[in-house]
Amino acid sequence: MTDTLRSSHAYISSQLPIIVRQHFAQEARKVQTDRTWIIPAIRTLARKIELLAPAVSDAGRQPANCEYPWVGPAGTVRVPAEHNFGLDLLHEKAGRHLLKVLYTTAEELTRMPWA
Repeated sequence: MTDTLRSSHAYISSQLPIIVRQHFAQEARKVQTDRTWIIPAIRTLARKIELLAPAVSDAGRQPANCEYPWVGPAGTVRVPAEHNFGLDLLHEKAGRHLLKVLYTTAEELTRMPWA
């Protein structure tokens, strides 16, 4: 399992939908809005996050990664700082929900007796 965690962001990306679902379950008594669209949207974002790992190339279809330069289709060297990875959490509705849930959950965890 340790090798799997080192070579992929898959562990984190698989947990994001679970964290969001749990948060919404706890909050369900307060908020009565339809949130059925959020979990599938979070799964899509989680896959995009997973593809940022250099070890995950999506069978060669995803050469870009957030850590190292790579050779683009035209043979030019691309660098992460100049690349749009198609992941903008602040401008995607599901991304804003994800960030809010993660922030709130982290805040709640820091207030726990063992923290």
